Amino acid sequence: MYQDEKAPPLPMDEPEEDAPARGVRRRGVDFLYPVVFLLVLIAAWEAAVVWLRVQPIVLPPPSAVVRSLLDDWSYLLWHAWITGAEVVLGFMASALLGVPAGILVVWSKTIERTLMPIFVTSQTVPKIAIAPLFVIWFGIGLFPKVLVSLLIAFFPIVISTSVGLKAIDQDMLDLIRSMNASKWQVFQKVRIPNSLPFIFSGLKIATAFATVGAVVGEFVGADKGLGYVLIVSNSMLETPRLFATLIPLSLIGVLLYAAVVKLEKMLIPWDVAVRGEERMVSM
Repeated sequence: MYQDEKAPPLPMDEPEEDAPARGVRRRGVDFLYPVVFLLVLIAAWEAAVVWLRVQPIVLPPPSAVVRSLLDDWSYLLWHAWITGAEVVLGFMASALLGVPAGILVVWSKTIERTLMPIFVTSQTVPKIAIAPLFVIWFGIGLFPKVLVSLLIAFFPIVISTSVGLKAIDQDMLDLIRSMNASKWQVFQKVRIPNSLPFIFSGLKIATAFATVGAVVGEFVGADKGLGYVLIVSNSMLETPRLFATLIPLSLIGVLLYAAVVKLEKMLIPWDVAVRGEERMVSM
């Protein structure tokens, strides 16, 4: 006769970890990887400079760069505001002109045949070669730097927008056209929503190009801005300040890129690429 054996109690389910807590921990771990790598790289740089007895005028140690950054922080901050304004204005102008231009070349075959060869050909001309003309025409103020930044950042936005507008499933187009949708309705309901991930890819590339464009404009002719600081520091052989100037210059591009990714998350949270970049930008 079998005795009734008491079944062992089922293990209680562990309380599911709170989603915000998981997100914080995940961001902390992801943040740790680049920080540790940079610290190791900086330590190796410092040790190599000291061990090889490299002259600071050739390659300063990170400690000298940090000292220069702390000593000149107010000076660099003021010039960073100037360059930051040029970058943001150039980027915004390229976005406001590039996206409509991409729509136009897809809207009309005639416009595409007319403008696209001009856009492509314009990219073969080095912008640093035409920047002196802008200085002659517009002086050394804000506008020529914004214009150079616009010209460099404009092309990737046009290309990404036009590619996104064309990357439509033919069956989807046939379906909406079978409903007697107008050309504008096809763009509004299908093409433009489908192109948003492509457009934001172009915008993210343009953040780096806009930063480069502003510095190129300052190299040619300026009396303020981080590009001007780089030229002056190079002429005076102040290598630590050269390296220190690169830090706020990089931060401008990183912050602008992060702002674009945040906007992308707000407008197209359903896109897989946005979810994949969330951790990087949230660090």
